Order: sequence, then C-alpha cells, then structure tokens
Amino acid sequence: MLNCTRASGLTFLFPEGDTVVGQALQRYGEFAGPEVDFLVEAATAAEGRFLDIGANIGAIALPFARRAPGWRVTAVEPHRGLCSVLAANTHANHLENVEVVNAAAGAVRTIVDFPTLPLDQKLNFGDSGFHQNAPLTPVLQLPADALGADAAVIKVDVQGFEAEVLKGSSEILRTGRALWFIEKPATPESRREVFETLQAAGCEIFWFFSPFGTRRSPRPRARNDRVNGDDNWVATPAGVSSPWPLTRVADAEEPRPHHVDAYPYLRRYGLGA
Repeated sequence: MLNCTRASGLTFLFPEGDTVVGQALQRYGEFAGPEVDFLVEAATAAEGRFLDIGANIGAIALPFARRAPGWRVTAVEPHRGLCSVLAANTHANHLENVEVVNAAAGAVRTIVDFPTLPLDQKLNFGDSGFHQNAPLTPVLQLPADALGADAAVIKVDVQGFEAEVLKGSSEILRTGRALWFIEKPATPESRREVFETLQAAGCEIFWFFSPFGTRRSPRPRARNDRVNGDDNWVATPAGVSSPWPLTRVADAEEPRPHHVDAYPYLRRYGLGA
C-alpha cells in the first residue's frame, strides 16, 4: 500500500498508487521544485511560520522545513491516512520544526465529515477534498486564524474549498502580513470570491505555474518528459513585493497565460529557454 523513495534530500513514504505527488517524487527526485524554492525565498526573515493547508504527505512542507530550519511549519491535512503518512515522514526525517495537524481548514471550528479515499487505490491523492465520493470520516475543522494567525507564508491546496479557508482567515487578512500561495480555484464562483477577498485585503495577485518536474530535477528522467504542473495564484500583502518577478492576474476569470515570458523564473530550471 505504501512505497518509499528519496527526494529533495529526504525520505518519503507515499501511497504506491498515487499518480501525481508520489509518482513525481519517485521519478524526478522532487515535487514542484520551483514552488518550494519560491516559498523558501519568500521566507525572508530568520524565523517565522509557514502554514501549509492541504499538506498531503509533506512534499512541499518538509523540504521547506529542511531548508528553513528557523521557521515553524504547521502542516494541516484532513485525510486521516495521508496525515498519518505525513506524520511518519516528518518523524523519519527528524524535522523537529514541523507540527502536523489532522484537520480541515474552514470558516469555523466544528466537526465535519471528510471523504476519505482508501490509500490502496490508484489515483491522484492530491485531489482529496470535500468534492470526492468516498467513505466519510469525522474530522476537526479549524479556522486558519486558529491554526497560525502569525503565519507569514501560507500555502492553500484544498481542491475547491479555498473560499471557505479565507472565511476563517479574517485575522490573518486584517493584519496584512502573509504571502498567500493558492492553487487556482476550479469554479468561476470560487475564483471570484477568492479574488475579491484577497483584493479587499489589499493584496496584489499574480500567476505562478508550478511544474512537477523540470530539466534541473535531480533525476534525469524529467529532461525529456512533457511539462505538467499546477496553476496557482500568489497574493502579496500591501507594501510587500514578490521575491520573484511574476505576472499580475488581471481579473478572476482571466485564463492563465501560456507563453513562457509570463514565467521568467522557469528559465532557471531549463524551461522555455
């Protein structure tokens, strides 16, 4: 049911049937290297908190924790099985600066029923979320304000639940300290709500394409592979610049630009040159 590989200088357990994160860790020796690099470079202070909402098995949170040892990492995952793998990966790699929380992030503190896909399936476990048709497991739901109101960098990967996460982030948004890295919401309604909430908080919003593997990935297999990845929004608070040059999102319904000039950072990874 579980497989094991070395990636990003760490040891990872992962569901052996995972078709995205686990497969990338095994094939490329990393997952979304440019995303990890960006988040680490966004953590400009010597100390701080990184809040990873929808942490899965830790493919982003744990490399971040390894490279930013002065930062506290709160890794939040509602899927009980994935959270157990995340905790095992955290302890196996002796990452004492990581706190693992088995919870969903939402508008209020309550108990919710979360669809829990068995780990022996062959599928994309990164797509776990409230939209899935799977056996339901009671899980604690907490506002992001309760999970890490002092967070300076926040990643949100929650498969359509992004607006609900922001509803529980009023204190974080009010203080205006955090840089947000959010997978682009899937539906027009959610995109509009997330976009307008971030804008109302004074954030500027930018595109970030996050390739799973690149020409500079540790294992050479990535060099000839088709480039696959996720579309994301980066939201910087008022007065804070993005650590990398990024292309602004004009409005919530704008499609992601597909020309490489919109993502100059990709040239660092051998893409689009």
